[in-house]
Amino acid sequence: MASSAIRAVLFDFDYTLVDATEGNLDCLDTALVAVGLPPAERAAAIAATGLSIRELLLRFHGGALDEAMHARFLECFVQRADQVMVERTVMYPEVPGVLQALSEQGLQLGVVSTKYRRRLEGVIARQRIEGLFSVVIGGDDVRSHKPHPEGLESAARALQLSPEACLYVGDHAVDAEAAQRAGMRFVAVATGFSDAAVWQRFPTLAVIADTRALPGLLDTLARNSLE
Repeated sequence: MASSAIRAVLFDFDYTLVDATEGNLDCLDTALVAVGLPPAERAAAIAATGLSIRELLLRFHGGALDEAMHARFLECFVQRADQVMVERTVMYPEVPGVLQALSEQGLQLGVVSTKYRRRLEGVIARQRIEGLFSVVIGGDDVRSHKPHPEGLESAARALQLSPEACLYVGDHAVDAEAAQRAGMRFVAVATGFSDAAVWQRFPTLAVIADTRALPGLLDTLARNSLE
């Protein structure tokens, strides 16, 4: 059985459950070129994963944000993402088994991401694991994106749980900050591109190589809570 303290595990998506590198870079470069900016260097683009569309443009524009430019950037990014994002997003091979194991421990599961919900659901459906998730919150479901806690708070409400009963798993500083602001415990995964020193800035329950460590970690917490 899962710990009575942790009733649900919520996941970030990109670089936590999936590798979305090629789709993200394709969409970013398409949108940058459309507004007259050069394509992003690969390392810089990867480091910007998890940011909102507005924050992406600010990162690569480097100056005052013109709203007409932002509207065009958003339009082109979304149009390209509709064409390529689902097919160019690859779920890590261990993830379906991990999710099944967590579900068998009695945990509810969910996703909270800045990605549009239809794309999250498209990848999840392609893997035929939609039945494992009780809630999916995308960037289009909230007004404020991570590190704002709105998405996590919405997921907890949908599960009829307090934030304290939920664990958030992510690869980026915005995930850790969102969890902290929501009052959720946080586990960092090293499948992203964050420097290890990042996690020292936040109350992190554990830093794990990938999600395969989660069932054992949750089982240990459950057993410790009974002692």
